[in-house]
Amino acid sequence: MSRSWIDDEPGWADAKQELRCVYSRLRVRWKLALLITCVITVLGVGYRARKQRTFESTVVMRVTEVDLDMSTAPPTSNQLQQHLSEVALSRRTLLKLIEENKLYPAEYHIDPNLALEHFREDIELYVVSNYFARERYSEDPPRSARIAITYTGYEPEQTLAVVRQLGRQVEAEQQHTRQSVSLEAAHTAEQALDILRAQLLKARQREATLKLDLPRLEGPEQEESKLELVRLASQIEELQRNIKIHTERGTDFQLRSKFEGESMGLRFEVVDPGKQARVVLTNREVLAIFALACFLFVFPVAAVGVGTFDARVRDVNSLKRLGLEPFGHVPTFNGMDRGSFAARIKA
Repeated sequence: MSRSWIDDEPGWADAKQELRCVYSRLRVRWKLALLITCVITVLGVGYRARKQRTFESTVVMRVTEVDLDMSTAPPTSNQLQQHLSEVALSRRTLLKLIEENKLYPAEYHIDPNLALEHFREDIELYVVSNYFARERYSEDPPRSARIAITYTGYEPEQTLAVVRQLGRQVEAEQQHTRQSVSLEAAHTAEQALDILRAQLLKARQREATLKLDLPRLEGPEQEESKLELVRLASQIEELQRNIKIHTERGTDFQLRSKFEGESMGLRFEVVDPGKQARVVLTNREVLAIFALACFLFVFPVAAVGVGTFDARVRDVNSLKRLGLEPFGHVPTFNGMDRGSFAARIKA
């Protein structure tokens, strides 16, 4: 029966043989494996001890549109997460929080921008169930979204206070932005109204001039003036209608800006005000657990490494690994080390 190349591949029996060989070598050099484990454990504990302990707190808010006139409502960004990160958590806002809470004093003393970047890295803002991404029509119910803000700090009390301040800043900045959009729309409507009023004044002046000149005109000129008066009357009527519409529109935008300023455009409801992180274990207890876990993980790896890279011949299995087939074994006997280098040194 022919043999396949698979039959020549090492199997489970070979693996057990290798492990026995490693174990036999480890029994001779266990002190080295223990030393390596202790050194790595001490280094790991030292690195862990230098890292300052951190705590997390999260605030969750529900944002809902108020069911007002959709024609005057400022648009809410469908990319709400990006919008809040860029506008609500702007550089000015975050620097203000850093100064008020005295965050990152070492970085702030060197450069406020370093503290700002560190602050941004410790903030996570994400939007859940964002229905603002869908276009809303007049018959649709108000849209909503959930905003979660997480902050990682070094003190439990301060971490909770900062994340709640971040939630209030998001609410305030969003309302300020919507109010600014409404005021800008009202200003644009007022400018359009001024243009329409100027056009109406010009049309009425032209109408009055034609009516004064009409009795003195004869023939074709009189007919052309009459036709122009008809066109002017239609134009004046259209301008008056547009002025009325824009006046109402401007009033609506002014009213909307007041609604937004009074927090009536978007309703922010705190779903989860956050909790202060509990300090269950002291720093010493955490380091002790870390050291034990590190030791238990590193020792088997170090043992396998020491046993694997020990190239000295120690037993029959070591000879077989080198491809040498031993013929026999001479047991220990008295005087077997006579004349050896170790015996000469002792003498």
